[in-house]
Amino acid sequence: LSPSEILTFKQTSKKPGHEITSGLFSGRIVVAAGRKTLIFDTETNKLLHTLKGHTALIRCCIFSKDGRRVLTGSMDNTAKIWDAVTGRLLLTLRGHTSWVHACDFSPGGTLVVTASDDRTARLWNEKNGTSLLVLVHTSCVHGCAFSISNDGRRIITAGVDTKVCIWCADTGECQLTI
Repeated sequence: LSPSEILTFKQTSKKPGHEITSGLFSGRIVVAAGRKTLIFDTETNKLLHTLKGHTALIRCCIFSKDGRRVLTGSMDNTAKIWDAVTGRLLLTLRGHTSWVHACDFSPGGTLVVTASDDRTARLWNEKNGTSLLVLVHTSCVHGCAFSISNDGRRIITAGVDTKVCIWCADTGECQLTI
């Protein structure tokens, strides 16, 4: 499939196991479908890399802010950090006890956040995979992101109970619940 065909498929497919998640960065698209992630050149439609390593369906994928890395999250309860240039697996983040639904890189590229059905979001060191904070919700967490500000010192999470929390990335303190 070409990137345009993938985007069309994403808009039309709701069949379990056929969901596609994607991210764009400067002429490249990263697409997770099933248990593998694909990086395409959007100008030539050329497949640049196939990232394999998850043992269950991948739920999310995103480029780092500088486009050098890709973060994926899976129903195998892990997240993985990949080199977007070479396609090599750099780290596997283990600690969640259920599916990983969402993930994000910090603006500075030193931290990642993951959200899971285990009712937690986790903050990780992007360089060595150390779990730094566990942010506990009252329900499954299906969304997470770093704040829009360049300092990346706030994490936003969303649970299936419709609660949105804003957390301090330094202390793990929930500063606001909406």
